[in-house]
Amino acid sequence: MALQVRAAVGMLTAYLAASQVTLGPGIGAGSGSAIVSELRGSATVEEKDKPRRAVQLYDWLDEGMTIAVAKRSTVVIVLASGARFELEEGARVTIVLGPLRASASVRSLPPLPAVPDVPPISLSRRTGRGFTSGAVRIPGGAEGIRVFGVRRMYPSNGDATIASSTRLRFEGPDTANGYVINLSDTDLGSVFTVTTTGSVVNVPPGVLEAGRAYLWSVTVSRVDGVRGQAFATSFITLPASTVEDRDAFIASLRRNDPRDLGLLAQVDKRLGLLMEARDELLAAIARAPRDGRLRRMLDDLDKQLESRR
Repeated sequence: MALQVRAAVGMLTAYLAASQVTLGPGIGAGSGSAIVSELRGSATVEEKDKPRRAVQLYDWLDEGMTIAVAKRSTVVIVLASGARFELEEGARVTIVLGPLRASASVRSLPPLPAVPDVPPISLSRRTGRGFTSGAVRIPGGAEGIRVFGVRRMYPSNGDATIASSTRLRFEGPDTANGYVINLSDTDLGSVFTVTTTGSVVNVPPGVLEAGRAYLWSVTVSRVDGVRGQAFATSFITLPASTVEDRDAFIASLRRNDPRDLGLLAQVDKRLGLLMEARDELLAAIARAPRDGRLRRMLDDLDKQLESRR
């Protein structure tokens, strides 16, 4: 069985190394992006070659977008640098690299730490680092090592985790008698293998390095004794600097405030920490059960997770 797993991972690694791939959702801290952290009343946003639309709480505003604040309304935005500004009635501001200019309708607020960002992690033909962001079928064997009933693998598709607290999840077929979980990277080969009957695996601290791309696979053992069916996908671990920035950002928030929890959830979602974002949304909704925006965000995130095959 171990030989089958190593062979499958070896074939997949060779296949993946044939192309250049970039992973890492990143918000581009240097691009002038911002997030709406508070919204009272209404505002609109304009973007080149796109129709004007209403601003929603926790919307991301990319460089070049223009936000206009309606009458009797106030918007607070947080720039990627952590700078915060309150935009009052009549304000019309274009998001640019660098700070906004204060005016009668634009007021500077005490800053937050920089919004955490993750730089892209690339697969290089020369070094072989990184993996494709999509789940793939692994060929091999008399019948092929087929995708059979394993779905909703998380993390996958370029999701991110924190190296010291990575948890692998998946849904297996009813015919499964057990699973072999293998974690590897192209420089070190297999770094972690475990046999389990469950569908959740906690990776021990110290196994994964920060700022790396990893492949993980699930090999299914069926009750009829058939083995070798496997499914594999990839994820990244956040760089240590991003984890430190995220810790500092979290420390600046009020963890019992549903608005701050919603803000953190939106930041984590953009970092690729989808399960962390989901936990934060659940905590926010528990404190503000009638908040429709938080519930819509949770519904959207659940649909994103449930759509995986």
